[in-house]
Amino acid sequence: MNEKRYLKWYNKIGYGSGDIAGNVVYAFLTFFVMIYLTDTIGLNPGIVGTLMAVAKIFDGISDVIFGFLIDKTHTKMGKARPWMLWPYFGCGVCLFAIFAIPTSWVRLHSMPSSSSSTWS
Repeated sequence: MNEKRYLKWYNKIGYGSGDIAGNVVYAFLTFFVMIYLTDTIGLNPGIVGTLMAVAKIFDGISDVIFGFLIDKTHTKMGKARPWMLWPYFGCGVCLFAIFAIPTSWVRLHSMPSSSSSTWS
């Protein structure tokens, strides 16, 4: 009879810590992007919230699609490793692009200048 073999605690910590970078980027985006888009760029909070909801729905659909693709992938690197490796480059580009809004899109009056008083 085959006996089940479980991972040791240090293996679990090693595998679990492998996604720290991805989670840091996600936490950074979710924490700052709403404030950035509403206060700095001047977008309506309803529009920003709708965009975030649409992104979550897309995420749920794409998870199913990529799960199917991972099941069908057979490479030297394994099934999931190619799908985990290459998106990190895209995440870096997207993280930069989210906060690199062209200055022509920014409403100049949305941020008070340092010389003027906001109480007058």
